[in-house]
Amino acid sequence: MPKVSDKWKLCERLAAKCLVDLLTCEEEEKDELIDDCIDNILIIQALKYAVPFLRGSVLKSSDWRSSVLPNVDEDRFKSLLRVNYFQFETVLQEIQDNPVFNSKHSAKQMSVELQLAIVLYRLGCSGEEASIPKIASLFGCGDDETINMVTKRVFIAILDKRHKLVVWPSGAEKSEIVSTTFDELPHCIGYVGGMEIALVEKPSIDPDSYYSQKQQFSLKALIVCDYKLQVRHFICGFPGSVDEQRMFNYSSLEKKSFKYFSGMQWIAGDTAYALKPYVLTPFKTYPGCNLTERQKKCNAHFSKYSVRVKHTSRIIKEKFNSLKKLNIRISDIESIKFSCAWFSVCCILHNMLQPTEEILSTHEAEEVGEGPAVNQEYNNMSGHAKRNALCKIFQ
Repeated sequence: MPKVSDKWKLCERLAAKCLVDLLTCEEEEKDELIDDCIDNILIIQALKYAVPFLRGSVLKSSDWRSSVLPNVDEDRFKSLLRVNYFQFETVLQEIQDNPVFNSKHSAKQMSVELQLAIVLYRLGCSGEEASIPKIASLFGCGDDETINMVTKRVFIAILDKRHKLVVWPSGAEKSEIVSTTFDELPHCIGYVGGMEIALVEKPSIDPDSYYSQKQQFSLKALIVCDYKLQVRHFICGFPGSVDEQRMFNYSSLEKKSFKYFSGMQWIAGDTAYALKPYVLTPFKTYPGCNLTERQKKCNAHFSKYSVRVKHTSRIIKEKFNSLKKLNIRISDIESIKFSCAWFSVCCILHNMLQPTEEILSTHEAEEVGEGPAVNQEYNNMSGHAKRNALCKIFQ
């Protein structure tokens, strides 16, 4: 007995043949050919949705997204989309007017609300849980091209908010940070640290460079946060074998430090970074040399606050579990750019969702007093001299 799909293909061929015959037949044969053509078209319409699903196809059902998801309690909603109802509406309000969702030349899209839900769910899944067929089956939409197109649209809308939500502190804001944290680390305006993002698959291009000290294939990123755990600066896309100092050397913080630091300002890093006037680190232990009690006490005090950047990294990874095991195969420059966009979106959403005061404009305000009066001699100190001066304060 022929399969339904075979019958459908046969009817398609017959209908096409009837249309060709109509153009060449005699006048008295046309009525019969038209009847045959109509019969074949009706059969095609009847069998169209009875054809077995091909490999890669998804059984489309909107029941879960329309009936279940909107009615779950807030805890379950947050576990699925990584945000609560209020935060979901906050993100939706920020991006829904972006032109990417209202292009006159694009095909009809799903609602912005649904597209955002799909992307948030995807950001919150790690490893195999983030596979496109599983997500497409759950939300009842096409896989591969559909999911990827939705993801790119939402990413574009969120990335447009980067310069509003991830900004270096203005002059007035740096003064507020220094004043608030002066008893912790005087004149420190931020904390710098690296983040490693494990990859599900081995990269197909230069895999050795992506193999990190943690014995896994990964990407590296660098972030700077403030005392409120807001991300103030980040760069990403480095192979897993790259160390933190090398990433910092590529950042604008190093290349144009005069734009980011003024007066006595500095950021705190761990011993992976080189000691500089604007980057202070704990005292290092060298072979055959032990730290003094004063240096140990200084390191303990320093680490108590510089660990904030690690807390920020953990919060971002816990909220967006996809960064624990990123399900993107590094195969070309486009996949690297997509991975960078993925990480960037997570950082932007982190800032958007953090319950903090409104971030100020990126335009530099006029510098005002920063705690105690600025000492020009202190400003001109080397990193070693500045750290020793701070060490005396910690005592």
